[in-house]
Amino acid sequence: MPHARALSPCVIGSLAAPLRRAAARHQHATTARFPPPPDLAMVYQTSVAQVAQSRRLSTGVTLEYVAQGDASGAPVVLLHGLTDSWKSFAPVLPYLPPSLRVIVPSLRGHGGSDHPARNYTMRDMAADVMALLDALGLPTATVVGHSMGARVAMRLATQYPDRIQGMLLLAAFAPALSNRALDDFESNVAMLDNPVPVAFARGFQEGTVAQPVPAEFITTMIGESLKVPAEVWKAALAGFLADDPTALLRNVSVPTHLIWGARDAFVPHRDQTAIRAAIRTATLETYESAGHAVHWEEPARVARAIASIVDDAQAAVTAPY
Repeated sequence: MPHARALSPCVIGSLAAPLRRAAARHQHATTARFPPPPDLAMVYQTSVAQVAQSRRLSTGVTLEYVAQGDASGAPVVLLHGLTDSWKSFAPVLPYLPPSLRVIVPSLRGHGGSDHPARNYTMRDMAADVMALLDALGLPTATVVGHSMGARVAMRLATQYPDRIQGMLLLAAFAPALSNRALDDFESNVAMLDNPVPVAFARGFQEGTVAQPVPAEFITTMIGESLKVPAEVWKAALAGFLADDPTALLRNVSVPTHLIWGARDAFVPHRDQTAIRAAIRTATLETYESAGHAVHWEEPARVARAIASIVDDAQAAVTAPY
């Protein structure tokens, strides 16, 4: 990949500014009057402090992951978005039923997982997730994906239809639809060099929320973004933008539920309409006050949705034909 030119402080500021403006538009009216409850901040930080495990996979990479719940319970895999890590789902984990077997990996190039020099397509990431399930002895699972992770979930459901029992897609982008916010973001990412500027990572993460989230957690997620080298920001984003499983989505028959925040600065409602049109089993729920990071803003509600889609998936498997 070509080496990007170094960024001056002025350029860094100009790249982060649109992301900061998106955050400001959505947060200004609520943050001052409605700070997040102290107990929520404690929940976030306690969950983030979990110790991750790691597995060397048949795909040649080592992924870190956290696991919780009943080892004999229904498996559910949670997949994060671009430059996040397993910690993206830390707010949700305390609210999930202990009866579930929950697996939360950091995708290749992210968090404490391996950062290979190439191969950042959604197919590559889906193959890693399937290899992790194989390594853990799990023949099937329900999959939950946020943003880029939702696209990986779509790839799992289309590439491995016998292995995926249900899908929950959070803030999912529809493939192949034009998106001005993504175009602008791609242009900005193309200019990144190492080390990735803190201001850019901060603008990116703060731009994903529309409701108050504990500042300590946002700082944690900025740190996770800064673990990702500039070349992986570019390669993973390129792999995401090039991916188009639309034709294959029409073959998906497992229970599928979409959650979209009405104040999402990145994903428009039309994307949800397009995905529902492609997946005949898909249903949609709108969180009226939420932005792009719906699972950070309303973790208990998302946890209930996860438990519900697992129940639906289990019921579909056992239903008589």
